Amino acid sequence: LGLGPKALVILNGETLLERVVEQARSAAFARIVAVLPPGVGCPAEDLQTAVNTEPASASLGSVVTGLRALEARGVISDLVVWPVDHPWVQAEQLLELERAARQAHDGIARVVPVWQGRRGHPIWIRPAGVERIRSVDSALTSTLREVLAEAGDVLEIGARDGAVLRNLNHPGDLS
Repeated sequence: LGLGPKALVILNGETLLERVVEQARSAAFARIVAVLPPGVGCPAEDLQTAVNTEPASASLGSVVTGLRALEARGVISDLVVWPVDHPWVQAEQLLELERAARQAHDGIARVVPVWQGRRGHPIWIRPAGVERIRSVDSALTSTLREVLAEAGDVLEIGARDGAVLRNLNHPGDLS
């Protein structure tokens, strides 16, 4: 975007991070961690944060970092990965992902919303996927998609709307 760290970009008076956290809390998510780049402070004082010290590790490094931070407070069985550049997704979409994840068979490693034939975000990572992420030694040698593909199958569910695909990559995307 060229506007600084995406988590701190302002959209309609609040940061992207605040928008995502608000929806996650509306869906009754109690354990939330924001994974931020080095040197970036968190705008929400009551939010657990972690720092991805290897920016070149991309999303896999952030997910590994977030999982480790969450597990410092107790074992995690399922995990939702929600990039802040998808701020228009609503709590209801998270609840639908959760319902699908709870009903899925053990071979399903992740549940992904699909809109008009394209996979979007956030994604729900089930126990097999979480276990595989736990085993990552270096997030620099693989991608999140590759790690999750090794863990098991993907369950695609119909998305509520196109917000699961709508992300912010350019300043014009803010309007």
